[in-house]
Amino acid sequence: MKGKQRIDIQSLIEYQERVLTPLNWIHQAEELILASKKLEPGIKEYWLTVSKYFDLNKGTYNPPPDFRPEKPLQSVYFMLVAYGIENYFKAVLITENKEKYGQYVLTSGNLPKDLNGHDLIRLAKQTKLVLTVEELNLLRRLFRHSVWQGRYPVPVKANDISGSARYAGYDGRSFDIKSIGFWPQDIDELATLIRRIATLSSAKVLVSEQEKSSN
Repeated sequence: MKGKQRIDIQSLIEYQERVLTPLNWIHQAEELILASKKLEPGIKEYWLTVSKYFDLNKGTYNPPPDFRPEKPLQSVYFMLVAYGIENYFKAVLITENKEKYGQYVLTSGNLPKDLNGHDLIRLAKQTKLVLTVEELNLLRRLFRHSVWQGRYPVPVKANDISGSARYAGYDGRSFDIKSIGFWPQDIDELATLIRRIATLSSAKVLVSEQEKSSN
């Protein structure tokens, strides 16, 4: 059947309501982060095992030939965390743009462009969350795993296999962001970043809900 697909009005209304309820996005974020926590013990054990073969002064890693530690699910872990953070950011955007998004959903039957993507750095800028270069590097690495490395062996485009990208900072200057590799401190640094983003998201939604109930 050619042309636009007819949208059932009841489905459209239900869809709009679900899209425009920020708490739905926060609850989904919390579930994803909770799922990621299940993988943390194995990842920590891996780094504890391999750390004895690192020489931080020389920057070398020399395990014995027969050393075969169990591979941690760190790519999947990053993917889950990325999706969780993405939902936190989108809850903020919905809270701040509910009327605009609502009109778009009703006329198109689709997610607004702001909510239909995984670029965590773009989402962070839209929510006006100021991040350090180290935190931006973390978001870039998470983004890489949400779009392909946590799901596929290769990206959709050959250029995306590169391990760095150029981004414009909050002050207008551009800088390189690395997106390859895992580090022993990732879990601790991500815990701090997740708390910051979750606090921002929950606070924005709570204020909005309080204002709505008082009107």
